Amino acid sequence: MLKKIKGYVDSELGINISKRSNKEAYTFGRAIFYELCNEYYKTPTQTMAEMVGLKSHAAVLNGINETFPYAMSFPEYKDKYNRLRSLISGKTREPYETIKLLEQEVKMLREEVNRLRELEFTK
Repeated sequence: MLKKIKGYVDSELGINISKRSNKEAYTFGRAIFYELCNEYYKTPTQTMAEMVGLKSHAAVLNGINETFPYAMSFPEYKDKYNRLRSLISGKTREPYETIKLLEQEVKMLREEVNRLRELEFTK
């Protein structure tokens, strides 16, 4: 099933997320892949890393904890993620899923506010 999810992500983004690149589409695509694998199958991070050609699980953890919330601040990637979730789950979004997405967005916005406050105080 992981290969299927990777294929869906590759297709949705029009790229191969296994390509070694730090361009936005690849980085965000991998983060979306990690989140989907974690959300639906509780896949071990090392397995996810190997699926995209990485040697260490550390990049996967960073992708889930840092890159994914940041990617969701871009409407384009948020829409792609939501389409992929619907495709994988085979259903339309339920209210609790909307709540989860909104909670993630609130968390990301709070972190951004804190970051901006820190910048303001360091001037």
